[in-house]
Amino acid sequence: MTLSFINKRSSGFSLFEILAAVLVLALMIFSSYIFIPPKIAQSRDARRKSDLNRIKKALMEHYDVSGTFPETMNNCNLPLIVDKAVVLDRIPCDPSKKTPYFIEINLSENWFKAYTNLENLKDPDITYFRCQQGCGPECAYNYGVSSPNTKIDTCMPPPLLYACSPGGGGEGDCEQYDNPYLSECPQVFMEDPTCQNLCGDNRFRCKDSSGKHVPE
Repeated sequence: MTLSFINKRSSGFSLFEILAAVLVLALMIFSSYIFIPPKIAQSRDARRKSDLNRIKKALMEHYDVSGTFPETMNNCNLPLIVDKAVVLDRIPCDPSKKTPYFIEINLSENWFKAYTNLENLKDPDITYFRCQQGCGPECAYNYGVSSPNTKIDTCMPPPLLYACSPGGGGEGDCEQYDNPYLSECPQVFMEDPTCQNLCGDNRFRCKDSSGKHVPE
């Protein structure tokens, strides 16, 4: 007579398995909360940069065709047209707010400036364009583009410029200059009061001290 033994196992879950599943689910939710939103914000920032570059390209094409920039820009999602030619099929909107980008146009001086706000405040372009304290009207933005004949407005104070003073036969001094180009300084050091310790070399010394900073 053959006996068959059946190993019966409960079809339910143990308390340990339930707790493990809850822990994994909690970690997934926490990870998505921490990592996904910044990635989405960076994606929107990339879109903003691309949008402003598209606007810049379209405005330059408008200038090439007509010899001037448009007096005003249409609302976003509308085309930019010059002499019946479409230079931009749809003026882009901010990907989050769905509102137009801020665009300044100066017809008398033939320049334009376009601004937006990046969500990632650690974006290196904010530092590169000196927008840490804001850029544009009322310092309300932190990123922008402009026509080649001008620059976006920054609310940061002007950087301190240093250069190697003429000196004699000694080591020379690294001093602050208001206009180092007036003194024909061969190299200018921004925000660096050491001049990278190069002032002992005559090749890096300014021709004269006419552009040196005079303390008030």
